[in-house]
Amino acid sequence: MGEPAVWRKSAGATLLEFALMISVLGVLVFILLDRMTYYQEWVEKANMEYTAATLKSALRMELATLMVEGRMREMPAMEKQNPMTWLEQKPANYLGEFDGAPPDTQPRDGWYYDRSAWVLVYRVNRGRYFVPDSRGRREVRFSVMAIYDKSPDDMKLRASPMPPSGIKLSLIEAYKWF
Repeated sequence: MGEPAVWRKSAGATLLEFALMISVLGVLVFILLDRMTYYQEWVEKANMEYTAATLKSALRMELATLMVEGRMREMPAMEKQNPMTWLEQKPANYLGEFDGAPPDTQPRDGWYYDRSAWVLVYRVNRGRYFVPDSRGRREVRFSVMAIYDKSPDDMKLRASPMPPSGIKLSLIEAYKWF
């Protein structure tokens, strides 16, 4: 006699098992994509900070050149220079110099120099974890600033303003990213 139908094993997966497998796979793909976008944004932030650190090193080299060549009086003029000119090779995402913001036809992520404000700007592309600045911009803005050591006694003794004691590339407004 044959086996009863209830005792037979099925050869394949049931529709319920298949639907469960697809659901689990969908959740795993969602988690993977979420992590990928997180790490892509993290890499964007790291690249921006690396470029800023490279620009700070280039500024130090420019300052050292001025010191060695005895041209320290030229230091204040550096405040109006595009920091990207100090680099031997500009970053691939450097968009160029503009009077104001670049046109919307330019890529969203990248650096540009605003000649009208003497500001170097990084426009954030993936800003899921980026907090916009006080004006609602998804940008990180830098300027070259002369450092003056002004003591009241020194200022009284001098008829002309003191020359700067240094120069730095600094954030215009602190940013929060992650």
